[in-house]
Amino acid sequence: MSDGESIIFLLSVPRSGSSLTTAILNNHPDVFAAPESWLLMKLNDLLLPLPNKYGGEKIFQTFINGIMGEALQEEAMRAFVDKTYHGLASANGATLFLDKSPRYYTVLELLDRLFPASKRIWLIRNPLSVVASYKMLDVKRGTPFSEKLFKQKEFSMRVFDLTYGYWRYYHYFHNSSSEQVYRLSYEKLTEQPLEETVRLCTFLNIPYIDRLERYGERRDEAKKALLTASHSGDPYVWKHNEPHQASVDLWKTELSSEEIAAYMNIMGTRLFEELGYGQVVAEAERITGTSFPREPDEEWLKMRHDQWLQQFPQPIPLSYNIKIRPSSNELSQGSTGPTISARPTTGPATMEVNQLKVALRASELKRERIEMDLEKLKRRNIEIKRRIPFYSILAPIVRRILLKKH
Repeated sequence: MSDGESIIFLLSVPRSGSSLTTAILNNHPDVFAAPESWLLMKLNDLLLPLPNKYGGEKIFQTFINGIMGEALQEEAMRAFVDKTYHGLASANGATLFLDKSPRYYTVLELLDRLFPASKRIWLIRNPLSVVASYKMLDVKRGTPFSEKLFKQKEFSMRVFDLTYGYWRYYHYFHNSSSEQVYRLSYEKLTEQPLEETVRLCTFLNIPYIDRLERYGERRDEAKKALLTASHSGDPYVWKHNEPHQASVDLWKTELSSEEIAAYMNIMGTRLFEELGYGQVVAEAERITGTSFPREPDEEWLKMRHDQWLQQFPQPIPLSYNIKIRPSSNELSQGSTGPTISARPTTGPATMEVNQLKVALRASELKRERIEMDLEKLKRRNIEIKRRIPFYSILAPIVRRILLKKH
């Protein structure tokens, strides 16, 4: 039974660009991605005393948590997921299965236990862009969205995604140097799609295929049909053929100053800065005319944490709790990242060499594309000449006439 060597988990909060990343990787013959499965979340629910419409909750819980026990639970769940994902990948001629379920921040502990050898892509995007994307979607659906959303005390899954979800992923991946973890920036993917796609393929140990990032040009229609058949994901991805930057700065016009301020006062600036969005903080402060606190609102996040545990009791103790301020021990040694199978970590020198190799490969691919385009132009020029009657006779005459005029 596998520990997840053939499974890729694409981890991010919703509206971060996971549909775009999935569309690109799903174009690769070695990768198969079904629509969002949310499978680990439903398996997590099996361990909880949730009501059944046909009754028997206590009987079921006695069997699951009493008779089966933890070891057999994990073995059974692992076998089910492994058989499902491996079967789907194999049936479609692939060797890797991509699980893109954005709310997996709620089941990170279960993911660790079941598939310690899995590949994990941490997809990050400017949090304010994610808020703007949520707002645009809500407006289309006729759902109210304003700064009041962040001030209400009632539990909201949208607010939970935008706040607690970010911090859960941050503490999960913080200081992780595992070769099984890859950090992908949405902004870099849209700015340099070729280079970032080459890097992704290198991380996944699969060969880069020419124009893979242009998912709309070389798409597998059967795979696309499966992805778009679901009600999950971003339908607007398929209006384009490749990554674009039209949505990168939309937050500046889509969000009001009040909405920006309400969100930034909850999240603080440290998360933005440590994720590489320090310039976003400066721009947000310029737009609002406000200086935001460095640390998040601890009382607000604790309230959301308590609400989450009330709404979704956790059968597995939380390892990646929201710790607002890192302890002095964490600052000196670094916090623990995901539980992974034992593999050598990548040192700075090795990472630099790998980055240079990727950059070189991307340059080579660009050169090859330019050469191919030039060759096409030459062939087209020859074909045009061939179709012009008496070209070989007329061309010298036209040339002499033009020279006389000059």
